[in-house]
Amino acid sequence: MSRREYLGFYIFANPRNKYQREYNDSILMRAEIIRCLHQEAVINNEFGFLNHEQPKADFLLYFEEKAKIHYVKWIIVSIATSRDL
Repeated sequence: MSRREYLGFYIFANPRNKYQREYNDSILMRAEIIRCLHQEAVINNEFGFLNHEQPKADFLLYFEEKAKIHYVKWIIVSIATSRDL
């Protein structure tokens, strides 16, 4: 499982001088530190982006509830899916 996060960091594609290379190194180091912190949080089960209850949920039940609220087409699909099972 992976997740992407936009950090808003930019680097020079072709650094032309020493300062641009140092800037790139600094930005890449910051991004690596953030990656390490996120990895540590995942290892320690401190991440908040996974819901442990979700895999236990019944998708067809959820779909039928949403179908009643939204569209008649969803109900037709739900009924057809139930017959196929």
